[in-house]
Amino acid sequence: MTKSEIRKVYLEKRTAIGFWQRNELSQNITDQFLYQFHSKIIAGCNIHLYLPIEKKAEVNTNFLLKVIANRFRKSKIIVPITDFKTGEMSSFLTDEDTLFEENKYGIPEPIDGKLIDIQLIDIVVVPLLAFSESGHRVGYGGGFYDKFLANTNPDCIFVGFSFFDPIDTFETENTDIQLDYCITPHKIWSFSSRN
Repeated sequence: MTKSEIRKVYLEKRTAIGFWQRNELSQNITDQFLYQFHSKIIAGCNIHLYLPIEKKAEVNTNFLLKVIANRFRKSKIIVPITDFKTGEMSSFLTDEDTLFEENKYGIPEPIDGKLIDIQLIDIVVVPLLAFSESGHRVGYGGGFYDKFLANTNPDCIFVGFSFFDPIDTFETENTDIQLDYCITPHKIWSFSSRN
């Protein structure tokens, strides 16, 4: 399948999952993430987290946001604001008092928050529609995250969340950034040689 065909198929598969089941699977993914990165989270790290677009039935990352805010005070959640004209993403520190507002694309964004240097980010949770057995992802096609990930520090870890197992392969481009991990409800997939 082409990337555009994969996008269509996996968006349909995702929206076919009922709301309550989607939340249950999202909680499983959250638990897997906390297990995999427990030592980093306990010690304190900066986690860049996308917030879910409800109409696209994304993995609900609000579970992870709330757990980190309530139980792991040394770690911080950072969320993006995207400038769709320039293709640039800015990163903002959040806390339990941060207020969010959906932009015109249905993406929750912080109303306030402290701008954070991208070099200070330790883990980026990356949105996707599907991923391959080699750790490449199919996103929405805008290229925002590939551009963003290319400018993080060399030790930054890239993690995808998916309701589904990987597909065999698909055509990639030079600008596509490989994930280090992808977490599904029942398995943690590892791809990078540095893991």
